[in-house]
Amino acid sequence: MKSSMLPSRNNGSCTGFMTNTSFVHLHVHSNFSCKDATAHPHELIKAAAFYDMPAVALTDHTTLAGAIRFYRAAQGSGVKPIIGTEIELASGHHLTLLAENLAGYSNLCRLLSELHLSQPGETRPLATWETLAPLADNLVCLSGCAHSRLSQDLLQGQLTAAREFLSQLADVFPASCYVELENPLLPHTPKLMQQLAELAKGLNLPLVASNNVHFLRRGDHQVRDLLVSLGANINIRQPHPYRHQNDQRYFKGPRTMAKLFAAYPEALANTLQIAERCQLQLPLGEYHFPDFTLPAGQTAPGFLRQLCQQALDKRYRQQKALAQERLEHELSIIEQLGFCEYFLVVWDIVNFAKQEGIRCTGRGSAADSLVAYLLGITTVDPLEYDLLFERFLNPERKGMPDIDLDFDSSRRDEVLTYVYNKYSSHCVAMVGTVNTVSARSALREVAKAMDINKQEVARLARFLPRIAADRMEAAIASLPELQGQFSKGEPWDTLLHFCQQIDSFPRHLSVHLGGVVISRQPLTDLVPLQWSAKGVIITQYDKDDIEYLGLVKMDLLGLRILSAIEETVQRLKQDGIQLRLEDLPLDDSAVYALLRSTKTVGLFQLESPGMRELLGKLQPTCFSDIVANISLMRPGPMQANMVTPFIRRRHGLEPVSYAHPSLKPILESTYGVIIYQEQVLQVASTLAGFSLGQADLLRRFMTHERSPEEMAGLEAEFVAGATNRGVSEQTAKHVFEQLAAFASYGFNKAHAATFGLTGYYTAYLKAHYPAYFLVALLNHQPMGFYPPRVILHEARLLGIPIYSLDVNASEANFTLENGGIRVGLRALQGLNDKHIADICTARSERLFTSFADFLWRVRLPQKAVHNLIQIGALRAFGRARDLMVQLAVNGQHKTNQPPGQCVLPLAAAPDTTMQPTNSQDKQAAILTEVELTGLYISGHPLEQFRPLLASYEAITSNQLRQCSDGHKVRVAGIIVSRQMPPTRSKQRVIFLTIEDEQGLIDVTVLPHTQEKYAKAALGCALLLVEGTVRKTGPESISITAERLFDLRRLAGDALANQGNR
Repeated sequence: MKSSMLPSRNNGSCTGFMTNTSFVHLHVHSNFSCKDATAHPHELIKAAAFYDMPAVALTDHTTLAGAIRFYRAAQGSGVKPIIGTEIELASGHHLTLLAENLAGYSNLCRLLSELHLSQPGETRPLATWETLAPLADNLVCLSGCAHSRLSQDLLQGQLTAAREFLSQLADVFPASCYVELENPLLPHTPKLMQQLAELAKGLNLPLVASNNVHFLRRGDHQVRDLLVSLGANINIRQPHPYRHQNDQRYFKGPRTMAKLFAAYPEALANTLQIAERCQLQLPLGEYHFPDFTLPAGQTAPGFLRQLCQQALDKRYRQQKALAQERLEHELSIIEQLGFCEYFLVVWDIVNFAKQEGIRCTGRGSAADSLVAYLLGITTVDPLEYDLLFERFLNPERKGMPDIDLDFDSSRRDEVLTYVYNKYSSHCVAMVGTVNTVSARSALREVAKAMDINKQEVARLARFLPRIAADRMEAAIASLPELQGQFSKGEPWDTLLHFCQQIDSFPRHLSVHLGGVVISRQPLTDLVPLQWSAKGVIITQYDKDDIEYLGLVKMDLLGLRILSAIEETVQRLKQDGIQLRLEDLPLDDSAVYALLRSTKTVGLFQLESPGMRELLGKLQPTCFSDIVANISLMRPGPMQANMVTPFIRRRHGLEPVSYAHPSLKPILESTYGVIIYQEQVLQVASTLAGFSLGQADLLRRFMTHERSPEEMAGLEAEFVAGATNRGVSEQTAKHVFEQLAAFASYGFNKAHAATFGLTGYYTAYLKAHYPAYFLVALLNHQPMGFYPPRVILHEARLLGIPIYSLDVNASEANFTLENGGIRVGLRALQGLNDKHIADICTARSERLFTSFADFLWRVRLPQKAVHNLIQIGALRAFGRARDLMVQLAVNGQHKTNQPPGQCVLPLAAAPDTTMQPTNSQDKQAAILTEVELTGLYISGHPLEQFRPLLASYEAITSNQLRQCSDGHKVRVAGIIVSRQMPPTRSKQRVIFLTIEDEQGLIDVTVLPHTQEKYAKAALGCALLLVEGTVRKTGPESISITAERLFDLRRLAGDALANQGNR
């Protein structure tokens, strides 16, 4: 188990509690010094508060990534946070730098940005005097720890070099250069401290004491040692220079430090002096908006109003008065909160995308805003769908609006390039995100450092769920599939201990999925930048840190479904079919027939197993049903049991009722059931007289766990408001209970509507142009719920022919051919973009006429040619075994023929439609296809199990649809997905989706069945399932599993039995 946050007074880390402290830690590392230190930033603040220290510094290695968390943790703690960093010079000297004020903090940001951006790929980039000197103002400099070149020079008798270095350092940091003393109780430490003190005296430099803290408690030394091993990619028994020689670099108390530096009292006193010098106040409470260039003579509010008014005059001719009133209301709030420029910047980005023909749409609560709709940011009319602005932007809760934009992912880079160019590359960066240690990553990394067998680790990781590392022991004790997997004793006990100790530790920074920060001034005034592993410049701060600093973060997301939609529309256009999705009516009968059938593979937000089941129950007939479906299919509504009453009331199986007549206009469309967050606001406003802003605050307050006293206060306020409006106290309390139960689970209707519209478009395309749509889906994987093999099989089930890979017919991507789908070359392992381009370029001159012709004209690695033969892409030129012989004889097509020169074919090209000739050949081809492409091209892998399944009387997915509720059945299939969402009972339920030759089958594995069959459910690729049919709607059918078996093992047993007979 993890140790407590604070140091223990009895573990050697404290010799007594001091109210008048004599020391402050100024050289301290958190676990943001990745794989070098163990304490979380907030733990350092708590430790300082424990010792009554007035301040504490954070000085991670060449990063400020933990600084804002550290700063925030200090607020209200009585401990002043000092922000700094430790850097290394190219000469090997270490320096600890502390920001005295905001100017010093900005210099730290600029220095770290310069180091990282000028040295891509370096985790700890090195500084030079030239980079350091211009940015030294307003920084306090400590001369470096015992690992620094300064200490090494002294230990080796290089006194002149040491003196010259300190002299130069004092020139760069006049009046703020301190000689750092450290006492880790090593044999050479007393002499080294004496030499440093003498040098400091000779140069008239002050001393300062530190402990170069890397962990909170002495006992954490072993964990820190492990981290060093992980960082150096060595096992824990191998020596490394970054390993500490003892356990002394922990967060020591003032009395301990006073004893260690009794001979140097000024070094202790100077820690307090430096702490007093450092008075950093970050500029909080103000927003740093981008610099939007306005037309001449315009103000931001005026230009925003002009754009909105022009759009309103065009869009609203029947409801103009209502729309005008709503617009005035929204604009007044936006101007009051100072967000006009923000909306204009978002409009500018969207406007660029539209001008360039880049498909885009706003998502989330932004669709609650009429202004966003009029600016073209969102596509759902908030008046038509009764969406509330206060859910998006609340004048009574100050905070940045949050508008997420989805773009065609294949063209998102064009949008980012525009943003960088328009708003200056100095003012734009991608937002960083902290990649942290989880159970699986901890298991693999720690096991490697402990030199545990890789195969054994793979076995253990196979069933380990995606959980936090500190939950591993509980998972091992409770999950059936982990029973007996982890042995007792060593090395397993130590392995688990280490895994839990490093839970959620930062591993590295990566790129946020879509976050972009845009500022008016250079970003490095407030934020350090660095390169990500993907070659993108990112902030060292995550999205929460960015927002805390008041910087504008926008999510410019790449959404692959938009790419697939655009490709479909363009392919239709090439074939003479003009389609503008935005003009489609939302009442297409084919769309709703498709949704009711639950055959929704490939449909945005409408394809998951749970969603298919809900569609089967609800049987949608209008767009509002789609919005409701998306809102209900969330963990919260399902746990709150909102789905059942909604479905029953919709189908007339129970009466619709309202707690009060005034609620009918609000809840009539959802049959008296609250399913949207916007309805919470309307109920509180209508029943209790709250303003919509107050109602949103109520909703937000309810979403967090509150004490009984706090909830009682909320209830009293609500009931008082309601009774003042003539509502009975009993009714008011009943409604408040409903709101309290719902508030933390409800879904934003605006978000559901925007997703629902995109989902409707995909349903329309699949219903009317399935081949076009499915080809586009295949070309923009990965996305959605299902792998490409399921998408391709869906095409086969719809009667769309599938054409295999062929060097004379396949393009790079999947293509339409004679009403069918031709598999693209990119699907094949071993072919890169250059290989594919070479094949397509050579073929554009003329088709390949023989295997020899192909080898002469396209120079590929032997492995690539081998895969082309195996997959059948060269079957037109002969049987695979013959081609393999020719390939071996040619020895990687060695020839004196100049590349590209026309040659005579060795033989005429056979028929390109040649297919495997018998059942065994076909099964071998299918297995090869799965191995090399992950796709079923020639057929379905389950074909080979038909006799076995017949012997078990297993039925198909089509036959399953005809079964009645409670019927006992056996089915089989390839596992497509596994899910373990939260449940009301808090018990784990495993939801499986398996695929047979005729479609998908959903399987539920309840806790009591998991006791015996969890390993099969979670570890097998092909399953035979025995269970009971659960039919909850006309097209809503699944199986509750009672027994599960590994189909491949059953097949092996059957073969063995045949052999014995």
